[in-house]
Amino acid sequence: MIPLSRCLVLLGFFLLAACDNKEPIRIGFLGTLSGPSSDLGEAGRNGTLLAIEEINARGGIGGRPIELLIRNTTTNPDTARETAETLLASHIDAAVGGMTSGIAKAMVPVFNARQVVLISPTATSDDLAGQDDYLFRMNTTTAETTRLYARYCQEKGYRRVMIVAYRESPLLTNQWIQEFRDHFEATGGQIAGDLRFEAGNSNDLRAIVSEAHALAPDLLIFIANASDVARLAQETRKHGNSMPLGATEWAGTDDLIQFGGRAVDGMALLLLTDERQPPAGMLDFRDRYVKRFGHPPSYSAMFAYDAAHALGEAIERSQGRLPLKTALRELGPFAGLEHPIRFDRYGDTERTGHIALIRDGRYTLEP
Repeated sequence: MIPLSRCLVLLGFFLLAACDNKEPIRIGFLGTLSGPSSDLGEAGRNGTLLAIEEINARGGIGGRPIELLIRNTTTNPDTARETAETLLASHIDAAVGGMTSGIAKAMVPVFNARQVVLISPTATSDDLAGQDDYLFRMNTTTAETTRLYARYCQEKGYRRVMIVAYRESPLLTNQWIQEFRDHFEATGGQIAGDLRFEAGNSNDLRAIVSEAHALAPDLLIFIANASDVARLAQETRKHGNSMPLGATEWAGTDDLIQFGGRAVDGMALLLLTDERQPPAGMLDFRDRYVKRFGHPPSYSAMFAYDAAHALGEAIERSQGRLPLKTALRELGPFAGLEHPIRFDRYGDTERTGHIALIRDGRYTLEP
């Protein structure tokens, strides 16, 4: 027979082991990790991963570690929906993702049905704003970004604008063009043409640039990811074409400058962070990100990092007393790299963009 004192020691050991072996909090990441939007997806994954590594290094949340489950949605909405369903079957507590509006929109009904929170770092579609659902958004809206672009065109005297956009992303491109048209034409501007191309198709790019040049717009705006915008700019400059170029915020990553080189010098686009006086926390984050991943973070990495930390703070503050959806809406603000994060009753945040020009391999904000 084992002595009572030894039994008590063994019981205490097993109780301590049980306390230390706490069930992890499971957070998913859903992003396009292949295809035309992979730059957004990879940056979002990295930002989420860095945030969760930091939370776990501090002991997790209430002693519980966070387990990150990463999934590739691809650019296909049906695949994204199926991927979300499979991820939710793993009993996640929440997810970061939906890095484009079309993919986020495809996944929202799945998350609503399971009543699980999904935070999109970068989705901008107005269709996703102002909805009492389980989607929370870190970004501004298409209506706001297009208003800023239209005002920039007016200030610079660009009256005829040509738009070149992906054929494969109708939710993003059609809404952006319509919103921009409404703002731009209200100030007397005119859209000279709306040309579509297939992502990565070099023959498409040459034909598009040739047609745009023939119409001689005051400004050529690209709606595409960084690598395709870089190729379009290079094709434009190849034949000595000096027309002013612009791009939507989607392309605003370091890949645009890296791949575009001199061809993107002078290009105008919207930045979603204010580079004039970045706070110390932002500078520190950039240093940690470069050390971890070997290159600077894009805005999508920053927003995903903030999204993951907001989830962690909301879970910690609620201590299981409130559903996570309620905690995110009521227990903020949450710490953010640039400013505190406040979600309204629809899960939306306020964010203001800034028009920047690429000069000498850097983004420089317009005064």
